[in-house]
Amino acid sequence: MTALYIILVVIVLILLMPVGVDGGYDFGDVRLKIVAGPAKIQFLPKKEKKKGKEKKEKAPKAKKEKKPKAKPQMDFAFITELVRLGLRALNRFRKKLNIDHLQIWYLAAADDPCDAAMAYGKASAAVSLLRDIIYNAFNVKDEDIRLRVDFTEEKPQFSVMAQLTIRIGQILFIALCAGIGFLQIILKQRKQNKLKAERIDKNGEASYRRNDGDHNVQDKGNGGCEHSSGHTHNNA
Repeated sequence: MTALYIILVVIVLILLMPVGVDGGYDFGDVRLKIVAGPAKIQFLPKKEKKKGKEKKEKAPKAKKEKKPKAKPQMDFAFITELVRLGLRALNRFRKKLNIDHLQIWYLAAADDPCDAAMAYGKASAAVSLLRDIIYNAFNVKDEDIRLRVDFTEEKPQFSVMAQLTIRIGQILFIALCAGIGFLQIILKQRKQNKLKAERIDKNGEASYRRNDGDHNVQDKGNGGCEHSSGHTHNNA
């Protein structure tokens, strides 16, 4: 039982572990790190790898030919359903996504002090609008926004960094919902294709039904209709 409890605790910790990215534009450099719980792995700028021994190239293995699988027909209705499913998944993902830290630093500067002051005013308005959009779309936990103007500098400087994370359990839940929705779309299309094939097999002939149970109606060509019951009705 102790081993089972340990496994359950490990699974819960994995599901609750946040993963995501941390990066942005930092005073001329593009930085990006992969976040996995407390660990951060640098992705950009890439570190220089040490030169090691050259590996011998292996001959490519012959691939076995696979039988082509039947693919769903990509008609307009099918594509529309997929787009709706994708938008729902993105909306769920957006609601679960957290911005752990948002950093916006901007230094307004120009050759002319008047231009620098105008640049500071425009940046202040733009950052205020951007902040409202971000707060309405995501859950922001912490922010660091600094706007300054310097009349001695000649070029503006800015840094925009953010750390976005989402828990592994939330990703699996979103993927599960998307998978169920996709399966429903596939089953619906198969049902429609089956009904379409049945109509084609009948050569477009429709069965006429009556309330008294006589369904087969044949035109005798003499102005009357003979039913399966054997009675003939003369329209004349």
